Amino acid sequence: RAQMAVVGLVAALAVAVPVASLIDGQHRAGPASPPSPVVTVPTTVTVTRTPSTTRQSQLSAPTSNGVPSTDQSRAPATAPTTISVGRPILGISGGYELFARSWESVARVQFAQGKVTVKPAPAIRSGAGAFFLVGQHAVIARPWDNVAGFLMPDDGPATDLPGALFGGGGNTFPGPEPGHVWVEETTNGTESGVDALRLIGFDGKKTSTTLPMTGSPLAPDGNGYVLVRGADCLYDVHPDGRTCIASGAYLGLVAIGPTGWLLHPCADAAQCKDVYVDRATGSQRRMSADIHPQQWGVISPDGSYAAVLEPSSDGNGSTTVHLIDLSTGNDRTVTVESSPDTGWPSHGSEMAWSPDGRWLFLAAGRILAVDPVTGHSRTLTEVPAGADFIQVAIRPAPAGA
Repeated sequence: RAQMAVVGLVAALAVAVPVASLIDGQHRAGPASPPSPVVTVPTTVTVTRTPSTTRQSQLSAPTSNGVPSTDQSRAPATAPTTISVGRPILGISGGYELFARSWESVARVQFAQGKVTVKPAPAIRSGAGAFFLVGQHAVIARPWDNVAGFLMPDDGPATDLPGALFGGGGNTFPGPEPGHVWVEETTNGTESGVDALRLIGFDGKKTSTTLPMTGSPLAPDGNGYVLVRGADCLYDVHPDGRTCIASGAYLGLVAIGPTGWLLHPCADAAQCKDVYVDRATGSQRRMSADIHPQQWGVISPDGSYAAVLEPSSDGNGSTTVHLIDLSTGNDRTVTVESSPDTGWPSHGSEMAWSPDGRWLFLAAGRILAVDPVTGHSRTLTEVPAGADFIQVAIRPAPAGA
């Protein structure tokens, strides 16, 4: 898999549909060994450390026959830490939780309870990154390469990925229901390409639901299904069929979300402006922005804003967050001091919106919360510093939580 998602759709620009998609997300080698987090805890909170359980079987880099091997050195060595701040975090009274992954830990932020739990997690030895996805009672990290990932249940330590999630690599996209993911299947190995995506539960059990592939899977569609690159079109693929959402000479994927897609048409290189495609109607709206990011951004649940990252080109440790108003087309930029690890593919999980669109969360070493209305950002100081967070995900709070 030389490239993860590079699209160049060659065709005449379709009249009935807008634009298609490109992701420049080449596999780039990460650090030889991820940095060890140094956890510091604020003095004004209550901290509880819970004894950890060493994993009995740890996966590491594949052996010569391509099968992940066991490696006890990946076992987490530190105990989980629980921090209670005694008040709702960000004033959020309920409804959702945030998960953040660093090189060697996973943090769970329960906003309404004012509670943060940080658990040790195995390091993932892949220069191609990992998909970080949430289920109803667990999170998973599944690498693109055929190396070890993990499942982290809410009520226990990290374990090996179970069943059909174990090994294999390739794309892993969120399914239509929490706790299910789309995983690549091939008939004759990777040389034959991807034959289908199969829906698999977090328990590792295969379902009977598949998405047949007539092109290359590119990205999640923002609504539980998959965008696929065809010979002359970008398709939104469902089990019961596919819809061509865009075709054109040269097109780029800028952001995805439940209400639609932000695309970058370049039929005329001198007049490239982003275009928003409405999922429900297929209508398009031209934006003032001209962005072609390394990895796709995220559209807020209500379709108000698209958030897209643009790392600093001069290496000064800052990142520009483009907040594009999808109703007016205006692009407002917010500069944050911390910078995501741009040398390590995040597969679209550097940012996540709150379900109400009130906050945009960003993994930039620390966890940042950005107000899309004011453009102001703040660091979640309730989460211990030093963990170098690289991915975030949001899920509805479990019943009773």
